[in-house]
Amino acid sequence: MLFAFIRNIDTIIPFIDDAKTAAFIWKQITAICVEMSLDMDQMSASLFSTAMNFIRKKNNTSISGLEIILNCLHFTLRNVNDDVATVGSSESHSVFLIKVNNDAAIELPIDQLVDLFYALNDDDVNLSKLISIFTKICSLPGFENLTINIIFHPNFYEKIVSFFDTYFNSLLIQIDLLKFIKLIFTKSLLKLYDYTGQPDPIKQTEPNRRNKATVFKLRAILVQITEFLNNNWNKDDPKGIQIKLGDSVLICQLCEDIRSLSKKGSLQKVSSVTAAIGSSPTKDERSNLRSSKDKSDGFSVPITTFQT
Repeated sequence: MLFAFIRNIDTIIPFIDDAKTAAFIWKQITAICVEMSLDMDQMSASLFSTAMNFIRKKNNTSISGLEIILNCLHFTLRNVNDDVATVGSSESHSVFLIKVNNDAAIELPIDQLVDLFYALNDDDVNLSKLISIFTKICSLPGFENLTINIIFHPNFYEKIVSFFDTYFNSLLIQIDLLKFIKLIFTKSLLKLYDYTGQPDPIKQTEPNRRNKATVFKLRAILVQITEFLNNNWNKDDPKGIQIKLGDSVLICQLCEDIRSLSKKGSLQKVSSVTAAIGSSPTKDERSNLRSSKDKSDGFSVPITTFQT
């Protein structure tokens, strides 16, 4: 009943003249759904579908929708083995499959998450929360294609520069942004290089040879971002913005970490994907990472596709 009511809210809201009242209604609805996603005893396909509808609106409901999706992913990771697999041969049509139970799964399209990242204006959303949620989603096992698609979006560089320019006076947001940049480049490089964890992680396999042009493209974007970061807090550079907060050991270290990713052999120092955000993987995380990679090609269950 609740989800049927939410689906029909769009037919009621246009008749509410007061924008503040409409926003208040949506705030209460999304808050209820977020609480439900934190207290699930089984994966709710209806809640997941509702969250995707929140995301597609690309307005004040989108962040709550993204938070619900994250909570659903965490629930699945805790309760279902081999939970997430990437399917689809084309990056533009790739989806993640998330198990509802042993017999069915629901789709999480990569492109809708990428679109949300670029659709929300950095000056009218809680950027810290947006980046925090995207960092957590991107750090999950099996979500490497999401990080690659975010980086390869044509507006990636401009978006990152805009974030730093808008929040030049927030040390915490700048640190969150740098952690996010480090994470997505690390995971993307590990994915494209087919990282094995061995002393010689970059194998001359056929997939790696096919990925050569993609790796060059990724590294070119990384160099562009690195050049921006080099000048962003440089008070001696005429292009640098001297009033930006940057006198931070952590900011300096994160910038150096990002810069080092472009150096030969840098991936050999990365013990796991989670090292990109400064934490060591747990035993379960390592197990999930291996199982996601080993069995992603064999993941086959009925798929439930939701219509808007």
